[in-house]
This record gives sequence, C-alpha cells and structure tokens, in this order.
Amino acid sequence: AGGAASRLRSLVGREPRTPDQIYAATVAVLSKRGILRQLHFTPFEYRDLAAQRLVDDEVKDALFTVTDIFTECHYAERPADDEELKSMKEAYRRILDSSRWSVTEVSGADL
Repeated sequence: AGGAASRLRSLVGREPRTPDQIYAATVAVLSKRGILRQLHFTPFEYRDLAAQRLVDDEVKDALFTVTDIFTECHYAERPADDEELKSMKEAYRRILDSSRWSVTEVSGADL
C-alpha cells in the first residue's frame, strides 16, 4: 500500500509517463470525483464500478482504454509499446479535460 502512495506523490506536478503511473493518476482523478477504489478491487472491478457511475461516454471509453492497456502490460509483465503509451496518455488527458464530468449518486448498498 505504501508503494502506491509514494507513486502518487511522485506524480505531483508532472504528467504520468508509464502505464502504472497513468493508471494510478487515473484512479486518483476518479477518487477526487467521489469514485473510490477499494483495495480489494481488481482493475476491472474498479473500471466497471466507475463506468456505472460515470455519465459521460467519452470518459467511460477513456477509462476502459487506460484500464485495458494497464492490465495487459502489468499482468503480462511487459512494457507498453509506443502506440499503447500514446493511447493511454490521450485517454488520461480526456479524463482530466472532460468538461462534462458528472457521476451518478450511489447508495450505500452499491459500495
């Protein structure tokens, strides 16, 4: 758990560059919007939870891009290729820049 916190602290003030950094930064952005990731959630479980709460389809698509590429690289223990990194960075920027950020309310039973 301490590793994730230190990775997030290292991102302050600069754009994330690796799949791990981009995924961690994406989770941080969504958390600030009220979509918290429980420690026991897999990336796909968190993506699906967040997608249920996100209103904007462009943000949902961007989240799927970030999660899918992160998961493929992380669990295959391989670096992202140039095209994957480009796609992840563009998706992350779409998440950050979306002017239509909105989430649906969630009941306690959904947590």
